[in-house]
Amino acid sequence: MLNDGYKAIIFDMDGVITDTEALHRQAEEAACRHYGLDAPRAEWENFQGRTAENIFSYLIGKYGGGRQISVPEIVDFKTRSYLDLVAQDLPVIPGVLEFIKLARRNLDGLALATGSNRAVQRSVFDRYDLHRYFDAVVTGDEVRMAKPDPEAYLKASLKLGKNPAECLVIEDSDNGVRAGVSAGCRVIGITTSFPRATLTELGASIVVDAYDELTRLLDWH
Repeated sequence: MLNDGYKAIIFDMDGVITDTEALHRQAEEAACRHYGLDAPRAEWENFQGRTAENIFSYLIGKYGGGRQISVPEIVDFKTRSYLDLVAQDLPVIPGVLEFIKLARRNLDGLALATGSNRAVQRSVFDRYDLHRYFDAVVTGDEVRMAKPDPEAYLKASLKLGKNPAECLVIEDSDNGVRAGVSAGCRVIGITTSFPRATLTELGASIVVDAYDELTRLLDWH
């Protein structure tokens, strides 16, 4: 059985719990326009799973023209833009809320390891009353190294009091799958952002298209 030997699940957030990757991109592009960073759209193809600090440090270095642009200031602008967007609409991945409740009943621990910052994470957990289901949370402003570095997943497993090998990770992005695999977790890919072949090639043990499929594989009722 898929969950034999596994005691916890560590969820990514954007693309795994929330269907908000497009909203993050809109907010990041708005910040770039505001601060005069003329970055092409193609740059965003490699940003999924990375922290806002990591993204804007890179963009300022490459497109800032040598100007001294404050990373915390542009991150704050992006966060405020994003929160304005999700105040209007904050969609979740179909079936995820029911799956989280099942996971809470079937496993010893649940954690979140997201590249989003604490304010964004709290907005999601407040909206959908998720705080009570999660034993540990690691956000992008708590790590030095963004995904694909394994730091977020290693911190999450430590907060849970579990060995990484005892944790299943659910990820949708290339950087996220790499991070989970590097941490020593077993990674389940969900095809909300990347195709099945990509997630499999990067090391996901199992790839699903939806949460009802994963529920059947775990034999949860």
